[in-house]
Amino acid sequence: MADQSKSPIFINSVLKPGKTRPILVAQTIDAGEQRQIRRHKKSRRGCVGCKLRKVKCDERQPCSSCLKRGIQCVSPVSRENASRQPRLATGLGLSTTSQMSLLQLELFHHWEKHTRSTLVYPEIWPVIMQHAFHENFVMTSMLCTSAMHLSTLRPQSTKYSDLASWLMPRSISLFRQSLSKTLTKDNAEAIVGAALLINYISWFDLSFLQDDASTVDALVQDPLLLASSGITHAWFQTIPSLIEGGSAFLKVMTYHPRLTIENALAQQSDSKDLFLQPLMDIWDDPRCQTSSSLTANTTVHEPASNRAWHLLQGLESKLVPADPRQGQKLVQCDESEKLRQYKEEVTRITSNSAPLDNSLAISAQSTRSSEARSSFAYVVRRISPLIHCQTLSSISNPRMPAELAAIHNDIEQLIYGFPILCCGPFTDLVQRRDTRALVLLLHFYRAARVLLDPGRCWWAGARIGAMEDLILNELELRGLSMYLGSSSHEIREEFSYWIFFYQKGKLSLDNYRPAEHIGVLTLSVAQTI
Repeated sequence: MADQSKSPIFINSVLKPGKTRPILVAQTIDAGEQRQIRRHKKSRRGCVGCKLRKVKCDERQPCSSCLKRGIQCVSPVSRENASRQPRLATGLGLSTTSQMSLLQLELFHHWEKHTRSTLVYPEIWPVIMQHAFHENFVMTSMLCTSAMHLSTLRPQSTKYSDLASWLMPRSISLFRQSLSKTLTKDNAEAIVGAALLINYISWFDLSFLQDDASTVDALVQDPLLLASSGITHAWFQTIPSLIEGGSAFLKVMTYHPRLTIENALAQQSDSKDLFLQPLMDIWDDPRCQTSSSLTANTTVHEPASNRAWHLLQGLESKLVPADPRQGQKLVQCDESEKLRQYKEEVTRITSNSAPLDNSLAISAQSTRSSEARSSFAYVVRRISPLIHCQTLSSISNPRMPAELAAIHNDIEQLIYGFPILCCGPFTDLVQRRDTRALVLLLHFYRAARVLLDPGRCWWAGARIGAMEDLILNELELRGLSMYLGSSSHEIREEFSYWIFFYQKGKLSLDNYRPAEHIGVLTLSVAQTI
């Protein structure tokens, strides 16, 4: 009798290669052998949206989940893509091959015909294009922006997304190298132009959301906030040279879209500051006095970020009026005198030997808490008009579309430049996962989603959806879903409606219930306007 212990316990038919054709053979496993189970290999190629929603992605481009939700499907830069950078540099990167030359021409042509018309400040891009022929860091940033745009227009092709992924870190690296060179009148415009493109790249770059990173880890690495201090320093360093050279950039750099928006809003309601106090009350709300346990006791912003914050505060306290009506008078004053004041003030506050302004001295000597509150108020001042516009756009009033269209460019400029103004203590709050900062960012991204044209503002769509989901997930984990309201479409704007009634003293943070008030709020706000 055969030994039963050695009889096969598993038989499987498999195909093995033969000389002319595959051969069917029986594969057996004896009792003494361990059956090998093939491990499931986890894919990391899913899109950003599915990762944030924690659902399986079918890895199509675009995926079925994003198509169903009607949002842009974006695949982040993965480590796999990063390891392919040498091959990309040869096949798709900035090489001298004829294939790359044609690709560069394609990107440059798309930039000239399509991309630059979708960006803010249309008057400066022809100037930047001239510098791109002489400065590699400008050309690289320009081609990267073009590749980003093409990747949104042709998501079915990975060529453009791969190229954009490779050009993003290269653009930032070359820009940083340019900042270490001696600043002259000749390269000042190139540096400012590249800085503006880097901000677009940072808006578009969602690589920090790769590898299923947690909310805490992901937001610490957000390039949109990390790049703000470098862009601010570049802006301050170049202003004197730009003024001396009579640059076309000066009109852009001395213009304040917030003042124009506030002036328009002041004509539509009793108060241009309708949203300031309710947003500031978030700071003192006990439900928002929390931070992430992983970073609550760690200061994460760099001294350079603090310095950039003080530069912005100092310049604004001297040259930007608090009242938008005074801003209109400032615009109408003598242009040469205004530029002279700008140059003197920028030179003074950027000089290491110059004493700080009184307000800066107070800020420097204050506690970390009061400085954080001051930074929070600074950001609230810039978000407030956006939420006001968001509310007006949600109201059924035939006058509103035309009136908002008149300031649409200013709204887009304010949203585009908003992260640059978040350097310093506010960035620290975000990286600490401070609930108050997260709530403020959530309302900023919601306002941006409502106010921006998704076709023209292609650079913002994926980030807006991803950050809304990411911040909502984090805040819901902290038990703040009732405070924030539902994320469903029906009451996405509940906070904006509620503020009107808060201002009238009819609601408070304690009795705020968006699901109960949304219907009456919509009707009453329409009657108020």
